[in-house]
Amino acid sequence: MHLKKLLLTGIRYTMQADFYPKVFQEHGLEVIVPSAPHQAEIDAIIFGELVINNFTAAAKRRMLEMIAAYDVDGVILGCTELPLLITPADCPVPVLDTLTLHAEAALDYALGDDTWNVEPI
Repeated sequence: MHLKKLLLTGIRYTMQADFYPKVFQEHGLEVIVPSAPHQAEIDAIIFGELVINNFTAAAKRRMLEMIAAYDVDGVILGCTELPLLITPADCPVPVLDTLTLHAEAALDYALGDDTWNVEPI
C-alpha cells in the first residue's frame, strides 16, 4: 500500500504547524489539513473530552465523519488520545497512529535496526 495524500488530525497547533507537511512533502507525500471549522471541532473534542478520559460515541462518529469528508488515502492521528477513540477497523481509510509509529521507531533504533533512519535528539 502506498499512501500519497494524508489528512493530518491532532490538536490545533499540530494541524497548523508545518512540521508534518514539510517532512512528508520531502518524500513526495501531500498532507492535507482539515478546514478551520473542522480544526476547531477536532481540537474541542481532544481538549473537551479525550484528555479528561471521556470517549463518547458521538465524538467517535463525528471524527469519522470529518475524516470521510476529505479525499485522502489515509489519516495521520497526530495526537496521543486519538487512537484511543479511533481504531483502524473504524476508519474508512488507513490510519497512521503516530504514538505507535514513534514507539516502534524508538525500539528499532534501540535494537540497532536503522530502517527508520532516525537519530536521537
